[in-house]
Amino acid sequence: MADVLLHETVHQYHQEVTGEAEESYKGHGPAFRDTCNELGEQLGLPTVRVAKARGLEKDLPSCAHWPHNVRPTGYYKEAFITPEDQDRAGDIDAEAEADRRATQANLEQERSAALIGVCLANGQKTTVSDYRY
Repeated sequence: MADVLLHETVHQYHQEVTGEAEESYKGHGPAFRDTCNELGEQLGLPTVRVAKARGLEKDLPSCAHWPHNVRPTGYYKEAFITPEDQDRAGDIDAEAEADRRATQANLEQERSAALIGVCLANGQKTTVSDYRY
């Protein structure tokens, strides 16, 4: 919670004191980056770049997610999900959905086969297409 307030306080500082809203950067431009880096230096945090990844700074973390994205691993005890973690979670969700669909298809086939078996055992004439879901 404190880091969210810290991030938003930097926005408020630029809104009320410096007047640098940096709208073309959605509030995360050079002035915001500079303030984050000044505060980050005092907090022992790594340097960040502006929100748009360009030039010499493009490989640095974005100030748009500061200070969350520069805190040490485990700092939030897994309460903060990085974009990379979110991508991995999306991959895991897609795999789980594919597994769920395959399982559902197998269950439907098993039910159809069982139903057909019961009908045949009772002497009823039928076709497989009669029992598809």
